[in-house]
Amino acid sequence: MIHFLRNHRGHTLVDCEATPDDISCVVDIETFSDYLLGLDPEEQTPFIRDMSDVQEIRGLYHEVIGAKRTPDEVATGYLTKLADRWNLSYVTD
Repeated sequence: MIHFLRNHRGHTLVDCEATPDDISCVVDIETFSDYLLGLDPEEQTPFIRDMSDVQEIRGLYHEVIGAKRTPDEVATGYLTKLADRWNLSYVTD
């Protein structure tokens, strides 16, 4: 399954692919930059950190979570928290 975080314009910020045994995420730099520049300065560093961390979701899954949850469960849990925190839309395909 593909999991997305999208901004208020519907542009994809995070594209996360979860297969039965693996997971990977990509952050779209153009949408990331546009969103970042719209944030208050004190929000920018936490946003950068969150987007950097989401790119490491594969390592988190393989090294920490493993067989405890499926890749889809990991993607859903992680991305819904980010969607809530940053007022983004969480969408699956």
